[in-house]
Amino acid sequence: MSSRTHFEWFSIPHSFDIDLQVLRSAYLELQKQLHPDRSAGQEAIDQNQVVRLNSQLNDAYDRLKDPVKRAIYLLELAGINYDADRQTQDDPSYLMQQLEIREELADLDPDAANIDTEFARFRAIAQDHLEEQCEAFKSAYEVQDWQAAASAIGRMMFADKLNRDINEREEQIFDF
Repeated sequence: MSSRTHFEWFSIPHSFDIDLQVLRSAYLELQKQLHPDRSAGQEAIDQNQVVRLNSQLNDAYDRLKDPVKRAIYLLELAGINYDADRQTQDDPSYLMQQLEIREELADLDPDAANIDTEFARFRAIAQDHLEEQCEAFKSAYEVQDWQAAASAIGRMMFADKLNRDINEREEQIFDF
């Protein structure tokens, strides 16, 4: 696997846009072939190598199924090192918008009759942001605008974080 990309391993196009169903099917098929239990007791097979390949398979699947990780991986393949800790958002209006959304989420009234509708609205906002930034990444990636691609990844991470914040707030309110 070391010389092949994750895309090649799963026999899918080297692209940000991938069919997640095709990826999952390929993963499950490879998982069957590489599962350590399948080779247990066979002397000719190095069990450590099977475990290592299975671990690489799981890592590859994890990186490709998640749009943020897939975008970072595509940059890595292009020779661009994306360091999330060093990336900053330099758009004050975007940052203010993110802050306002989170404040509104924090201020949700647990006793409101429409609380489920409010959570659905916040999830739709997060999904819209993610889709918008995925498109921004694709456009930047296609023209090799690495700075814009990195910025889109950072914003994709904001959308992911918003989803986590929504889930945490929902747990607080409903005491899951």
